[in-house]
Amino acid sequence: MAGSARAAAAAAAVEHDRFADGAGARAKASDGVPASDGAPADGNRYSPRLTRAAAKPARFVDTRRACVAPGRPPGAEPELWTVLRLLVDTPEVVRPGWAAPRLPLVNEPVARALVVMAHPDDVDFGAAGTVATWVDEGVEVTYCLVTDGDAGGFDDTPRERMAGLRREEQTAAAASLGITDVRFLGHPDGRLYVTDEVRGDISRVIREVRPQRVLTQSPERVWERLPASHPDHLATGEATTIAVYPDARNAFAHPELLADGLEPWTVRELWLSGGPHPGHFVDITETFDRKLAALARHVSQVGHRDGIADLVRGWAVRNAEAAGMPEGRLAEAFQVVPIPY
Repeated sequence: MAGSARAAAAAAAVEHDRFADGAGARAKASDGVPASDGAPADGNRYSPRLTRAAAKPARFVDTRRACVAPGRPPGAEPELWTVLRLLVDTPEVVRPGWAAPRLPLVNEPVARALVVMAHPDDVDFGAAGTVATWVDEGVEVTYCLVTDGDAGGFDDTPRERMAGLRREEQTAAAASLGITDVRFLGHPDGRLYVTDEVRGDISRVIREVRPQRVLTQSPERVWERLPASHPDHLATGEATTIAVYPDARNAFAHPELLADGLEPWTVRELWLSGGPHPGHFVDITETFDRKLAALARHVSQVGHRDGIADLVRGWAVRNAEAAGMPEGRLAEAFQVVPIPY
């Protein structure tokens, strides 16, 4: 492995000398720091639809200060990372001691996307603007809600009615964006844990829907915004991540799925919402009103809150500013994990 990786990296360095001589200054390893020509260091950092960036001249990104593999000392040759990097179609060229800060989006058409969230209304708060852009592009979107949100609400609505009410609200919110496939797993709100049952339920939906892209909540806590890290959100993010890899693609995980005729499926993109490391921003300026319309369907959750539109707009403004978008634009933020193999 090490010898072949060094040979591949050396060949890449030769290609760089041929193709990228004078192509621009080296970019810093931090995500999105501009190179000397003013272009973003990560071509996927800001795109109106967050599709793969057009090919650019090759460049080097110095990440020798970063840990590229567990236990590897800084400055050591990242053989495995180099090989993985060269397996992906990318304008960046890697050589020993150099590596990209992360793999780019997998260059594969997205026909189906699955959104897995803990509660009804989570997707509309965090990602409905982005989902609307996917629907506009012809992507078939499915919602999967792990709980019914039966512990939510603000008034004296009988508890036995809350689950059904929230299902109706989420179904209506999805329909306002053009989404008709909405699935509820029925796990208890506020008492969700990463169990084999939850993993199996999400893996089942992945195998049924067979999405190229899965969007879920981040399994990492954000200490600066603790309400974004509800325990159910963290559990949903962790269980979905495990379902994406390795469960849904492993024929021998949850054998009852194969017995039911559900063949393994490999997801190519995992999108995480509400986490501490957003690096991908989607311009939702044109779909923001539809996001608010979907959110308004959740009367049991937002009907008593004045200024909800201003609150959500403020989040979108700050995301757009973080992405370096022009003034007046609105954005949603994600961490995107490509799965190239």
